[in-house]
Amino acid sequence: MKHTHIPKLADMGFVEWDRETGTLSKGTNWSEVEPLLELLRDNRDELPEEWLTAPTTDE
Repeated sequence: MKHTHIPKLADMGFVEWDRETGTLSKGTNWSEVEPLLELLRDNRDELPEEWLTAPTTDE
């Protein structure tokens, strides 16, 4: 996730990522994805289990 997904999220402005410290914070475009993330969080019990577990391989 750190090497693939976080850089993509940072490139899209959804997060700010300090690569040296590993610190993540909300990016300038965070408000575009926040409603979706809240919906997923609020309905976690309705989601398939495989959506909620980490992959077994480092992708």
